[in-house]
Amino acid sequence: MPMTAGGDRQMPQDAMMPMSRLTTAIATLCPTEDVTVGTMGESSTVTFTPSSEATPAQIQRAQDYIDSFDWKTVRLRSVEALHTDLMALPQTTRDAIKADLITSNKIRSYVGINTAAILSLWFIYEYGGGLDVTEIADCEMYLAAMYTQDNTLYLFEPPFDPTINIPVWEVVP
Repeated sequence: MPMTAGGDRQMPQDAMMPMSRLTTAIATLCPTEDVTVGTMGESSTVTFTPSSEATPAQIQRAQDYIDSFDWKTVRLRSVEALHTDLMALPQTTRDAIKADLITSNKIRSYVGINTAAILSLWFIYEYGGGLDVTEIADCEMYLAAMYTQDNTLYLFEPPFDPTINIPVWEVVP
């Protein structure tokens, strides 16, 4: 997916993180041919060309994301912070996350930056180790937190429960 920035001035180094985050999110929300950013920091100058297979709903989701995009430089929230948010969800929502990631075996075939940690924790989860019910629930949500760090839109209105919206990013102080 090509990315362009308007004008011939050089973008500041810290602007690349928001640009990368924006273009990745758009492409995840909607099949996209191109994203153009006219002026860094101004969502009204962002345009994208949806692929021919994009649905009207996908196009609208991408546009809504652009319209509300926060241009601040951010970093991933910690696994512990994500885990805390996940544990605060209702049990039925946590069960839906478990079904999507663990029961479906998506977590076992996943490849990403956190793969080694995810697979190590999954092995303990899957093969016991004397975990009690509370520790098993913790383990499931730690797996989801690590997966979410690598797949930053995973908990942004996922298809299995569109009411979930756990922020993965925090502003760099």
